[in-house]
Amino acid sequence: MTTTADGLVALPDVALIPLAEIEPAGGRPRRRVYEQELAALTASIQEFGLLQPIVVRRTARQRYELLAGERRLLAFRNLGHGRIPAIITAGLPAPPACPTRSSASSPPTAGTCRARCSPRSRG
Repeated sequence: MTTTADGLVALPDVALIPLAEIEPAGGRPRRRVYEQELAALTASIQEFGLLQPIVVRRTARQRYELLAGERRLLAFRNLGHGRIPAIITAGLPAPPACPTRSSASSPPTAGTCRARCSPRSRG
């Protein structure tokens, strides 16, 4: 985390990058995209705008690799936008925090963290 001279947290710069220059990451965790949820996200972005930019990094071919925000990217494409707000980072994002207990032999994956911590799974 970077801080400014007065001790405030410095936020990363957000750039508008062309959708055509964004490639999916090789090890994508999302296997399926549910059309109903994507439609709801698309409608939300159309009504309220994008609340959180996607996260990308530059590739050797001067394009961008998507690190976070696949559904937001798909929603922007559905809306016909040509550019999307993105945070451009040099490396991989930190792994997600998971407040659930796990055994040493089988640590939770990002998918199990989302499933255990999502409002739907709490009933």
